[in-house]
Formats: sequence, structure tokens, C-alpha cells
Amino acid sequence: MKNKVISPEWLTDKFIWLMLGVFPLWCVGGYSSLTRSKFLFFSCTTAVWAIFLIIACLAGKRKRIHFGIGAFAVAGLMIVSVLSWLFSPYRSECLLNEGRYDGLVSLLLYAVIFLGVSAFGKWNVKYIWVFNISLFLCFILSFFQFLGKNPLLLFPRGWSYFDRGIRYSATFLGTIGNVDLYCILLGISIPLTLVWLLQNGIKKWNMLLAFFCFVNIFIGIKCCVSAFRLGLVAVSLLLCIYALRRRGCWKRFVILLVLCLTAVAASRGIQFTKDGPVIDFHYQMEDSSPSTGGSQSSFQEFKEILRGNWNDQFGSGRIGIWKTCLKSCKYHLLLGTGPGTVEKRIQIRYSRYVPETGETLRTYVDNAHNEYIEYLMDEGILGLICYLALLFLSIAAYFHRKPVAAAGLFFGLIEYWIESFFGLGLCLVQPCVWLLWGLYWSEVKAAPKSEENFAPIAAKE
Repeated sequence: MKNKVISPEWLTDKFIWLMLGVFPLWCVGGYSSLTRSKFLFFSCTTAVWAIFLIIACLAGKRKRIHFGIGAFAVAGLMIVSVLSWLFSPYRSECLLNEGRYDGLVSLLLYAVIFLGVSAFGKWNVKYIWVFNISLFLCFILSFFQFLGKNPLLLFPRGWSYFDRGIRYSATFLGTIGNVDLYCILLGISIPLTLVWLLQNGIKKWNMLLAFFCFVNIFIGIKCCVSAFRLGLVAVSLLLCIYALRRRGCWKRFVILLVLCLTAVAASRGIQFTKDGPVIDFHYQMEDSSPSTGGSQSSFQEFKEILRGNWNDQFGSGRIGIWKTCLKSCKYHLLLGTGPGTVEKRIQIRYSRYVPETGETLRTYVDNAHNEYIEYLMDEGILGLICYLALLFLSIAAYFHRKPVAAAGLFFGLIEYWIESFFGLGLCLVQPCVWLLWGLYWSEVKAAPKSEENFAPIAAKE
């Protein structure tokens, strides 16, 4: 009997299943230790996968591995990150950066995920299913939290979702925690699912995917993260153009458009209060913000930026944070001060008196609230150039190759790139982002030039 060698492709497939199906739901110890538990899960899983991947490649005598041109940008980012750490004044702290776990180790593991998946990953429609099922289970948990319950004791005993702004500053939901991060995964999954439905129709089991998409839009709007809504509007317009260019799918487009608008209407009309759900279409939704007092949204911030209004105190306070960060960048412009060192370079604090408790809520800024500025501060201009190179190469590769199977991933990444302009780059969601980015490149490099056609694509089982 011949010995069978486990292939790198098989290992990568199982790794993708774990990271899309289990990682978003992984939560040990409640919100107080959520970041640590997710970091341990993804770092251990990635390390074991990488080790077995190397063994499988050696056993299979792989002489040549094709990563794609995007790997050069990622490799450059890895090199710059290491140099930034070596020359960092906080070198002993930014290796792990315990607490947030956004140090050098996390960055290198993201790169390993990208490189491994881009080399050995292969698109499979089952990834859409496992990702959506994972997010749906997270939605069920969030729904009970909207009802004032505390399933899995994620909040401290006696606390609930309705204590936000009273006992704690940020807004937490599901097994992702911070709603800004939760919406990153939702923002990727929605275009990914919609494009698949546009390509393959809404029949039989695909109707369940349409339901998952409805739920994801509903919970995304309820999270009140304006960066998510801004990205959703932008990607929706692009999807309209994409759908109109495909022959014979206008009926699917109309059905999905109605589905999405219904989800938005339901989210705006159904309000969750301490006394239970109510119907109220006039309820004013507030934006999740870094400060405790800001209630204006990323929409207004974006408009003010375009108008040249850089008022420090405008909206949620992000503009003030960005200006402080950019002023600090000039002192370590080339390589930054090392991964995860923003909180050590800026001193911004917010406080707000809470009449319900008679206490004052205090919080401090430990993040640039903009992933591009975060790269500029941590890895310097060289790190930002490498990251932007990967972004622009990803866009160019899509229009050069036009891979049908990667279209959903491409639109999902566009949503992420928009959200990340206002968001946080933490290990609670970044492993999934880099995994899907790597999976996108695995399809791009495998597609012939100008592959795009207007026929449905077959599921790879």
C-alpha cells in the first residue's frame, strides 16, 4: 500500500475552514479577555498550519511555489516591520504589545497567512457557507444581547448591551466584541454573498444564503457604524454596475436589491429597548465613536474632509486623532516606531459625566482609528508604501485578469478598504481579512488574462 503524503492544498483548505468557521466565534473569558483569547487561537493555529505546510512541501518535493506578484509587497511589508521593530525605541514592548496584541508577531503571522493561502489556497463555495454560518451564529448571540440578555456571560455579571455609554464607553456585540470590528467581517461577507447569488441565482439552497445576507445587512445597520454604511453604499453602487454588465441577471439583481432595501428598512424600523423591541422609523441612530461624547458619523467626517474642514473636535473626534497622529509621524517618518506603538506616541483622553450613575467615564486613545495612518506611524512611510502597493496591485490585478470566482472577494475587499479608513486593525478580525485577501490572490494568479464572462460559475466542491 502506497504512503499518501498530505498535500499543502489539503492543509490550507482545513486551515481556511477553521479560520472562517471557528475563529469568529472563538471567545473564552468574556469581553475582558476577548483579544487575548482570539490572539492565542489564531497564532497557535497559524503556527501549526505553517509548520505542517513546510513539512508537506518538503515531503512532496515542491521545487517551485507560485505566490503571485502581491507577495512582493507583503514580503516588503514584513522586512520593513522587522526593521521598524529593530530600530524602535519600544523594541521590548512592541514584539507582542500585550493587551492589544498588534505587535510584530501578529503582523508577521498575517503575512504568513496571506502567503500560504495565496500559494496553496483554492476557491470553494463552501467557504461562503461556513463564513455566513459563523456570522449567523454571532447574530443569534447579538440578538439576545439586543433583548438585554447576557449569553455566555460575555459582559460582566449584571451588565448588558444597554449599559453602553453608562458603565462602559464602546459598544460590544456577539463574539467579535467592538462593533467597528464586527462590521468589518459583515462588510466583507455581504458583497461576497451578493456576487455569488448574482452569478448563480437564488434557487434551492442559495435562498438560505440570501437570508444570511439579509441578516448581515440588518445587524450591520443596527451596529450604527457609519464607516460600514459608507462602504456599503459605495460597494452597492459598484455592484449595480457589475450586475448591469452581466447578461441575463437583471431579475436576480432586482430581487437582491429588494432584499437589501428590505433589510435596511427593517433595521431602521425595528428598535431594541430595555422594555423590548418596538417599531419606530424616526429613531436617531448614533455612530460608534472613539470618544464617549461624539455622536456624528463618518459620513459627516468624510464630507468635512472633502470640504477642507479639519476641525479637531468635529464629529466622533477621529479628525482630531488623525491630526495628532500625523504631527507625530514627522519624527520617525522612514520606519516609524514599531508595530502597535501609537498609544505610546499620542496622549488623547476623553471623559464624560454620566448622570445615571453619578460617575465620569474616562477613556484614552490607543489607536489611530485609521489603518493607513496606523501603518504610517508604526512602520513609517516605507511600510505604508508596501501596504498601498499591495492594495493597488490587488485592484490592478482584478481589471487585468477579471477572474469570475474572485469577483465577490474583490468587492468585499473594497468594503474593507473603505471601512479601514475609519477603523481599527486588531487581531480580532485581521486574520480573516488577510486570509480572504490571500484567497483572492490565489484566484487572480490562477486566472488567465481577461477571464471574465457572463455565465454562472460552477461551485468547486
